Amino acid sequence: MITLLSILNRRVDLPLAGGLAVLCVLGLVVLFSASGESTGVFISQAIRIGIGIFVMLSIAQLPPSALLRIGPILYVSGILLLITVAFWGDGQGARRWIDLGYIRFQPSEILKLAVPIVIAAIVSNRSLPPSARGLLLCVLVIFVPVILIYLQPDLGTAILVALSGLIIIFLGGISWRIIRYSSFLLCCFAPVAWYFIRDYQKQRILTLFAPERDPLGAGYHIIQSKIAIGSGGTYGKGWLNGTQSHLEFLPERATDFIFAVYCEEFGFVGVLVLFMAYALVVIRSISHFI
Repeated sequence: MITLLSILNRRVDLPLAGGLAVLCVLGLVVLFSASGESTGVFISQAIRIGIGIFVMLSIAQLPPSALLRIGPILYVSGILLLITVAFWGDGQGARRWIDLGYIRFQPSEILKLAVPIVIAAIVSNRSLPPSARGLLLCVLVIFVPVILIYLQPDLGTAILVALSGLIIIFLGGISWRIIRYSSFLLCCFAPVAWYFIRDYQKQRILTLFAPERDPLGAGYHIIQSKIAIGSGGTYGKGWLNGTQSHLEFLPERATDFIFAVYCEEFGFVGVLVLFMAYALVVIRSISHFI
């Protein structure tokens, strides 16, 4: 008798799904604490996770050939939405969102999925390793959305989208000679790129490596997060008992610095559990390529 579990088992990697489930549960648990025990925030995030799981399971039922056909549609739609954002986007200091009234979303998120799918389609239709012409096409597919996202400005997401495509090229069997030359050119270009990024982006990079330069200003967030992480010790202070977060020493504790909240409350042992769940997700994701 065919059961739901047997159907899912055909299309869904159960160990991978288990690792994702652990991460979702841990995320909800720490979010409840970081948000000041707000049930509204907890329920809202749980609904988003539920929608995400439904979409994931639905897409998992599609054969790879269907995904390759859908990829270009997502890619073109994402590019058009990014152009729309450039003129009519919503946001404070940066145009990254489209506001439909009842929902706001970032079109750049679409490209995180569309770019690797399109790159995979290009690579799969040609002999391996990819030819120079194929690589040039892949670079163009990556370059267009990355530039549009960078101009929003959103350097972090632009880098993520670029990496999502470059990793697929790497898995497609690109030669190490090209990797070495590309890495060399990238290192040479880095000092030039420094002069094109915005001042606040430079400040963030400098603060990352030396937060003590401005302990009460730009470096305050990082310093407080390090204090929270270190104060967790081996076993943590316990769920809902974090002092750095609950006494509001830790800024943006429910978003950017939620990992610091997790470390303070669950300690080194909790971090090991979290890293093991991430390791399971990564290993299962690349297991077919190694």
